[in-house]
Amino acid sequence: MAHLPSAGVPRTRALLAGLSQYSDLTPTQYEESLSWLQRSQLFDLGGRQTRLVTNSEQLLEATLLLDSPAWFADADVLIQDETELPEDVLAAGKALGLDEVTTYSVIRRVWGKVDTELRRQIGDAGEEALLELLRQSVSARVDHVAAESDGYGYDISVTTDDFQCHLEVKATTRLNRSTFHLSRNEFETMKRDADWCLVLVTLDRDLKLIGPIRAISRPWIQRTAPTDTSWESKWEAARFNVPSEEQIPGIQQLRVVIGDASSPLITGRIV
Repeated sequence: MAHLPSAGVPRTRALLAGLSQYSDLTPTQYEESLSWLQRSQLFDLGGRQTRLVTNSEQLLEATLLLDSPAWFADADVLIQDETELPEDVLAAGKALGLDEVTTYSVIRRVWGKVDTELRRQIGDAGEEALLELLRQSVSARVDHVAAESDGYGYDISVTTDDFQCHLEVKATTRLNRSTFHLSRNEFETMKRDADWCLVLVTLDRDLKLIGPIRAISRPWIQRTAPTDTSWESKWEAARFNVPSEEQIPGIQQLRVVIGDASSPLITGRIV
């Protein structure tokens, strides 16, 4: 990284191969390192730096973003502090001159950035998939109100002249984890709107609906939500991990508008 910007790829390759101080790695290892720098878009094919990296923390960030080790997707659960760091990232941090506390802080920062974007993509796909399924399954008007504004406190409305249901949609691609994030506005909407219902939909890795669809118990949400303890502070978002007994198959609130040909994912006939 030090030689590439000024020397370019051919001269740097010759330098690393010809000087004994660089013989701790083989030419093949140096070539793999160059390939990694190019795949991470830190350097282009000509050896020109395309992303400014000024310290070891940024280099570790690039490593996590490009290589995404198997444990990274669940880092929020698996790694609660620096004592729980996996061996591979400990070794990477040590090689970069980072202590364990700094290595842990980098993981949390990068995971938060990736998780936010991934949740947005999964959430959008979940809403679209449920919209399509509802329009095939219910005899009612189905509107994607979240496409107009996020101020409603729910994503989809299902209405007839004498019926309405307001669905807040949460989506996941993890079959073994029922976790969702709820904003304060969504929570306050739930408390004042008797027609509000939170549903959790499951998508595959291609963000296609595979089921199941489950409604989440409102009393459980209200009972487990954070509590403001002072007028000086107020929670704005919370993460919920839902036990299986608080998940209700299908969307039973829609039973009066469900037709005979409705998807069993909506009716809850399969779990």
